[in-house]
Amino acid sequence: MKGNWYYCIGRANGCQSVVKATVIWGTNPYCKGIENCKGALHAGVVTEEGGDFRISKIGNLSVFQGSTNNLIDSSPWTGSYPAVFLTPLRCGLISGDRYFCVGKMKDCKSFSDERKKVYGSGPYKEGSDLCLAALHSGVVPEEGGCFLKLKHQKTTFKGSEKNSVTTEDASYGRAFIICPSKCGNISNDLHYCCGDSNGCSRVLFNLYGSNPYTADSDKCSCARHSGIVPLTGGLFKVKAVANRDRFEGSIRHGIQSMTCGESPAISIEQCDLILSLIHI
Repeated sequence: MKGNWYYCIGRANGCQSVVKATVIWGTNPYCKGIENCKGALHAGVVTEEGGDFRISKIGNLSVFQGSTNNLIDSSPWTGSYPAVFLTPLRCGLISGDRYFCVGKMKDCKSFSDERKKVYGSGPYKEGSDLCLAALHSGVVPEEGGCFLKLKHQKTTFKGSEKNSVTTEDASYGRAFIICPSKCGNISNDLHYCCGDSNGCSRVLFNLYGSNPYTADSDKCSCARHSGIVPLTGGLFKVKAVANRDRFEGSIRHGIQSMTCGESPAISIEQCDLILSLIHI
């Protein structure tokens, strides 16, 4: 172990932490204090033969989802508890919909391999190098980080130069976009909520109305309350609408919104693009 960097020799090489009858809570993120190697194998950030990985503190979460991954069971947990997120010290798929790039500054091989290509400027053509696309999009800085790959409707592709990455034109084909693995605005009116179980930082007490909402309401809270976005997260659109004299509060999908008077307004809408999380 060095700082927040760890090494697991792997289940195939006799790692005792992996085979211990201990409980781990969550599905990356996990409750702090789990068996590190067991969590790393469950998350898929190391293989059966082991590997290096990083553990990062991400503050308290209120919901941890249990699951079975890589022959390891994790349990659910409900209630505020310090959380950690595991990432590999190599580029590639973390788990589910999330990917990781170690970054240009930390010798990601994509940046030194001239055979690696990217087509388009967001959306990108399927088959483009993911690390280069993530840096080009601006979602991942040169220091590296996590990102999501989301499926986009078929289109044609126009290359560009951005963030020191040059992309190329390409013909009509399957496409994807790169999105942050955390909640936030992706572009224009398109937003992403990572979901309660993945560390959504929504502000519970800043929610007024019942779609439409006040313009200063927390966007993720609006999306969850409206039902456009489920507990596990997803994409949604935020549209400015005419001012309202009054906003009625309500309880929807287990979330309470509040009543207030006149204010600028927004509505939460589903995406009209064909978008869904990719699990590879």
